[in-house]
Amino acid sequence: MTRFDALVVGAGVAGCATALELLLARWHVGILRWHEDVPGIESLSPQVGHQLDALSIHAGSVCSELVAWWGSERPARTIYSGARIVERQALAQALRVRAIENGAAVINGRLLNIEQFENGWSLVCENPDGDNRRITAKYLVDATGRASVVGRRLGSRRLILDDLFCISISVDVPNILGVWSETASDGWWNLCCVPQRGTVSFFSNAQTIRESRRDIIERFYDTRYLLHLVRIEKASKCCVRPCNSSRLVPCAGPGWVSVGDAVSTVQPLASAGISKAFRDASMIRRALERGPADYDRFQAAEFQVYLRQLRKQYALERRWDSTFWPEAHPGSFPISVSAQ
Repeated sequence: MTRFDALVVGAGVAGCATALELLLARWHVGILRWHEDVPGIESLSPQVGHQLDALSIHAGSVCSELVAWWGSERPARTIYSGARIVERQALAQALRVRAIENGAAVINGRLLNIEQFENGWSLVCENPDGDNRRITAKYLVDATGRASVVGRRLGSRRLILDDLFCISISVDVPNILGVWSETASDGWWNLCCVPQRGTVSFFSNAQTIRESRRDIIERFYDTRYLLHLVRIEKASKCCVRPCNSSRLVPCAGPGWVSVGDAVSTVQPLASAGISKAFRDASMIRRALERGPADYDRFQAAEFQVYLRQLRKQYALERRWDSTFWPEAHPGSFPISVSAQ
């Protein structure tokens, strides 16, 4: 049986960033890893770039400008001095290596059972070879993404507030670096590229995404601006995934907290997923040692700020007359709440 001060369940960006924060405080930290890393190419804020530099992790390519055709035929250019574009899998791997170098123990296994006792937690995990292993820890950190494996097993609910899905295609894009977005009548497009590789993504509701799987390339060539940046010969490595706004309620409790997407997910439009993961990691020690209530209230308040910003962004686009874009209440993104 293995005993830790904290066991981080999930070995992605949020989980490994959290482990590094606790390791810096000289905690004995375990990381439970089962699923593979989430693929994709994403932008990083300058602040996260500075944090990576402090950890001697040199990931991604510098890209300070984001271009969007949103609400206008004229491109809106936003400057973020020091921002970067990274491949999420590569970033997670770099953070995991640094956590191991700092003393973290990575355990490959699937969580089967959680029990709370007087001084912490007891977990049973299934190893890749099929054998079971028992792990104990004073604290638990849920870093399992929108699956919220720990939180749901402890009685939390996931509230889903919109119906946004995405279909993505990997493309070869030599000598192109940047992030571009463009709206369409039934959704919006994003192109995110590092040198030699890129991802083209189309975002819409579930029904439209299902209908788009067979003709996604034809749909791409209906764009007005992105089609001039890359060429897509075939839909290789095509994947569909949910990209909705959601929140775990509560996101923390006695002896456990969630971080990153396990706390809440934001639409890729916000370009905030990785930044939020690092922010949550910086708060983790205080949340674990001083109780979860303040952490849960903070996360709830931040999520409301995000929703207001999301409504404002969608309100900028008034050119399209379709069921995707708001019609009944201009200036408000339609949100319907469901629980899982």
